[in-house]
Amino acid sequence: MKNIDRDLYKHMITVAELIEQLQNFRPTDFIVLQEDAEGNGFSPLADVDPGTYIPETTWMGEAKQYDTPYARGRGFDDEDFHNNPDG
Repeated sequence: MKNIDRDLYKHMITVAELIEQLQNFRPTDFIVLQEDAEGNGFSPLADVDPGTYIPETTWMGEAKQYDTPYARGRGFDDEDFHNNPDG
């Protein structure tokens, strides 16, 4: 198991924090993702997949899917999966 620098996660929010923040919006509002805390870039949220984010630096990393029937049904395969939440 590789060592994960937990400090790399300090700029991320949890699902619980996101749900709490979303309570302030209408269900019909669109979600726009902010690239960083300073607002240097924005993108619309197009989809959500069950998986994990593996940070390489504070602002860059790799997303890996969890191996689930849902993910396999969407075309993901063994090289896309990451099943160890601790890295």
